Amino acid sequence: MQRNNDAIAKLLQAEEDGKKKIEEARQMGAVQIKNAKEQAMNDIKKFETEKRKQLDEQRAKNDVQLQQTKKDLANKVEVEIAGINKHAEEHMTQAVQLLINTVFDV
Repeated sequence: MQRNNDAIAKLLQAEEDGKKKIEEARQMGAVQIKNAKEQAMNDIKKFETEKRKQLDEQRAKNDVQLQQTKKDLANKVEVEIAGINKHAEEHMTQAVQLLINTVFDV
């Protein structure tokens, strides 16, 4: 009889040990999931920070290029206007004379 009781006690102890191991495994799994979520959030924040930095750098670069383009365009317009004014001054006398001749010839 003692043997049966010892065997039953061992089985009950084994069952209890199994339950403890299952609970420990569940807790470890929960901790691992929590750690994985935290790591994923950290990775996301790092990625966002990196991409925002790249975006800011690209915007700054674009602003510099835009300012240079505006400056170049303004210079080109000034050169064109100066050319037109020079042409007008050079040919003003001829244009006035042509108008006078045309008006008086009629």
